[in-house]
Amino acid sequence: MARHLTAVHLNSALNRGKIVEQLLSARVVDDRWEVSWVELWPGEKGEEGKFLVCHHFVWSQRARGMWDITEWPSIDDTEDHGEGFRQTFDDLEAAFQCIEELGGSRTRFVNFGVIQDEVHDALGVT
Repeated sequence: MARHLTAVHLNSALNRGKIVEQLLSARVVDDRWEVSWVELWPGEKGEEGKFLVCHHFVWSQRARGMWDITEWPSIDDTEDHGEGFRQTFDDLEAAFQCIEELGGSRTRFVNFGVIQDEVHDALGVT
């Protein structure tokens, strides 16, 4: 079964008001894993009819057995859940362009909550 959403499934999820996510990177920095992902919110967290992009940066706690990335500490101590970037867009195309500028792709989105599996795969966890 495919994990990444097809264009049809992605649009369907967004039209139903569902959040989608995408892993951008998981890399070693200063002997720790730095994980970056983006969430796309359809109007729910932003204004109705608009799209909110949240870009997260966190340090991995994999060595401590913590696999819930929302529990990992933010790279910037002043941020909640590593939300290093939040911007609302008037239309979906502008939100997609922002995500692509951050290194994302329109073809690698997953349903909300599945990002854990993406991170586990990137970190080589079985």
